[in-house]
Amino acid sequence: MKKVRLALLLTILLALLATPVFADDPDGDVVIWGDNYTLKSGQTINGNLLVYGGNVKLEDDSEVDGDVTLFGGNLNVAGTVDGDITVLGGNVDIMSSATVRGNVHAFGGKVTREEGADVRGEEFEGFPFQPPKPPEPPKPPMPPQIGHTRPYRQWGTGLVRRVSDMFRSIFGMVIMIVLGILVVVFIPHHTDNVAETIIKAPLQSSVTGVIAGFAVPVVALVLAITICLIPVAALVLLIAGVALLFGWIAAGLLLGVKVVRAVTNQEPNPVAAVAVGILLLSLLSFIPCLGTLLTAVVLTWSMGAVAYSFFGTRAYNEPPPKILSASDKKEYDPRMDTL
Repeated sequence: MKKVRLALLLTILLALLATPVFADDPDGDVVIWGDNYTLKSGQTINGNLLVYGGNVKLEDDSEVDGDVTLFGGNLNVAGTVDGDITVLGGNVDIMSSATVRGNVHAFGGKVTREEGADVRGEEFEGFPFQPPKPPEPPKPPMPPQIGHTRPYRQWGTGLVRRVSDMFRSIFGMVIMIVLGILVVVFIPHHTDNVAETIIKAPLQSSVTGVIAGFAVPVVALVLAITICLIPVAALVLLIAGVALLFGWIAAGLLLGVKVVRAVTNQEPNPVAAVAVGILLLSLLSFIPCLGTLLTAVVLTWSMGAVAYSFFGTRAYNEPPPKILSASDKKEYDPRMDTL
């Protein structure tokens, strides 16, 4: 199980560091974003195959000379894979004509293999992190011993707990990085608006974040007092949670852009920048005392930027939409739009 967890973490981290390109170069890695992919019979990829948000089919007599990694999609293998297969959030179907020379891991999915398929590594399906076990009943005290005694201690308990906490923290960081990449890829304009609001309207963002931080719990509590309004209170909390998450991703993008730009003196790719930024924010949050304060400041500031920019739908310097009064509506002439 430790090997499975380590393989998952290394695969995801390596996938996040890959340069996202929409290319089908037979002499290098192939990375596909948000689309299905089919490697036809007789074709060969001389590298790794990485797909985000799409299904993959490897036809008979096709070959991938590397690893196959999928995020949020299903894999159908009828050809040859020289490396490992790792699927996060999908199923793996291995046909009878398939040959897999590495391991097959389906995290959050199932592995189906037809008779005659050649899989030379280990197979794993399900979720690599098991739920916590119920607490064991306390052990009876040790009977008194005559002569020199040593205190009874359960060696290794604290170490196991610390290692378990470390795995959960790493898994949480990986999930945040993957989520940040998806947000940057699918709504880049909104994310840029929030990040720009954070840096160019700091006072407005901070004040809005402080007001929202106090107002949201009060409003949700008042709504929850009435049973009929409990769904509305849950909706308010859900919107606030999405705003916190969106703000954290935008802050990570802003930090990643500045760090990558300072190190490389080049304009960074948004996907790489948000991965670096969220990783740095997560590591900074682990600093005792200072990390908690830093996290609170970043969340308040960034959530205020999300609210101030209406979830990134308008820029920081764009005036709010004008609401026409009844008199304005009477004076409005649609024919003036053509002038």
